[in-house]
Amino acid sequence: MAENYRIRSLILVGGRSSRMGSPKYLLNTPISPETAVPLIEKIIMVHQICQDYYRDMSRTTDVSTRDATQSKELNRLLANSMVDQTRVHYIVDRTPDAGPASGLIRAHEDDAAAHWLVSGCDYPLLEVQTLSVLIQNHLKGKKAITCFRNADGWNEPLLAIWSPVALRRLHDLGRENPAVGPNRVIREFASKQDTSDNTEQFRFGVMTITPPTQSWLRNVNTREEWEAIQPEIPDFFQSSKMERPSHSHH
Repeated sequence: MAENYRIRSLILVGGRSSRMGSPKYLLNTPISPETAVPLIEKIIMVHQICQDYYRDMSRTTDVSTRDATQSKELNRLLANSMVDQTRVHYIVDRTPDAGPASGLIRAHEDDAAAHWLVSGCDYPLLEVQTLSVLIQNHLKGKKAITCFRNADGWNEPLLAIWSPVALRRLHDLGRENPAVGPNRVIREFASKQDTSDNTEQFRFGVMTITPPTQSWLRNVNTREEWEAIQPEIPDFFQSSKMERPSHSHH
């Protein structure tokens, strides 16, 4: 894969979690019968396992935060965690509370050549296989955006891979209207399919994937949703095993 096709991880944690009543990324999440960790720790571990498998991925895990204070809190939280903290990098929003698009735009400003694999911090059933399916389809389909489509036919812009061209468009629209949502860009690119016999890769179109299980796409916004999802959270150490691709790091 060409150098400028590098994929980087982005995890969004800057939201206020107002309906949950406390930060969603701190939710105490079981990863085995004996162990529970803050949800952000599990999500970073999922990303880092993928980075170790795919040579097309940067080994940096970027965490999009609301402000420098939140970055420092997360840094303290992860100090004694299972994640490789040397690979965690914080990207601070320019405008706090401007919505998830602002985190994607800031990531693009940080590295305009990267394809950003984004996930929110509120997917407790996220698995290594979830991200692996996105990566494989992005590399195969070579569309501007690769994302999941849920059972109701809605796209999931915050569990997706965004190409530089798609992020540049989001950036431009965000300058015109800070409240613009990422779904606006997905709709636009879905209507602009490439007709040039695939010569311009990652510049046109949207690759939408129906996940093998809808549970991957279940995020939590309230205490009731969090309680209801508890029995479904898989053993992390079982669910994180995957086939090693032939083009792995190792």
